[in-house]
Amino acid sequence: MGMLEFCKTRKLIIFVFTALVILIDEHDLYRSPEKIHHEQSNIDLHCWQKEDFEILESCKLCSEFEKEASNINNCTEASSYYDKVNCTNSGVAFRPCENLVRNEIRRYFVFMILCYGLSVLFLVMVKYRSAALDREKQLRIRKQFEMETSYSTSSEVE
Repeated sequence: MGMLEFCKTRKLIIFVFTALVILIDEHDLYRSPEKIHHEQSNIDLHCWQKEDFEILESCKLCSEFEKEASNINNCTEASSYYDKVNCTNSGVAFRPCENLVRNEIRRYFVFMILCYGLSVLFLVMVKYRSAALDREKQLRIRKQFEMETSYSTSSEVE
């Protein structure tokens, strides 16, 4: 098996792995709000989905007391921010609020770390391949000089 076939397989494996990492990360970041609400609480009525509402407080950070006492069902690991809304019929309710700036920063750093990691990986692969090609080139030149030397020596003998 030549070096060329090995590189193609390795690149394909790296591509598939990278695609899987990106897809898993994006799937986690862009889950539907209905799914997030359903996972967090089946008891909550989610009046903001069925009624008109007014936002009283927007993207408020959950305090440690709220997280521990579970006063607000939406203060979980997935979303530590909540909106306080006033639904027209049901009254005051809480809904999860994704802090968009924090998510954008997280996505940016994940992307940058992935890019830097892949660039280092490909740098190592290029250096390895370049060294292998240099060794092969030196062997060919050495063999060619040996053949010329042996040819010139044998022609002088005759």
